[in-house]
Amino acid sequence: MSVKAEVPSKKITLTGLKNAFKLYRYIRPYTLIFSFGMFLLFGGSLVSLAFPKLLGDLVTAGNEGTLTESLNRIGLFLVLIIVVQSVFSYFRTIIFVNVSEKSLATLRQDTYNHLIKLPLKFFEQKRVGELNSRISADISLLQDTLTST
Repeated sequence: MSVKAEVPSKKITLTGLKNAFKLYRYIRPYTLIFSFGMFLLFGGSLVSLAFPKLLGDLVTAGNEGTLTESLNRIGLFLVLIIVVQSVFSYFRTIIFVNVSEKSLATLRQDTYNHLIKLPLKFFEQKRVGELNSRISADISLLQDTLTST
């Protein structure tokens, strides 16, 4: 049996928050559409809260002997909830992927523009493969973070 080692979590610091908010400038041009995506996230979560309520109503109807009367109504609501939640989730995912891809494209352009302005001595001290690997890994991590929101 394997035991997973706990990864120590880093404390949230003011410096870390400042660095995180620097990334906001890449999302800022898409604030309206990103806000709509957050609305869809909130709406999907809110709709999913109705699912256990309706299942509880179904159990209650079964205990009271009115299951046949309530089964169609509650079943229809359950299907409706699943459809609404799926639609919210679909459009939310599309919005978050589009915003994150556009934001990361701008970040990549800014990173490239910064790198080409650095003096040649910088590239003599740092290995190009190491820089490339680090940039790719960091941007992939940001992409996963922004997309999975």
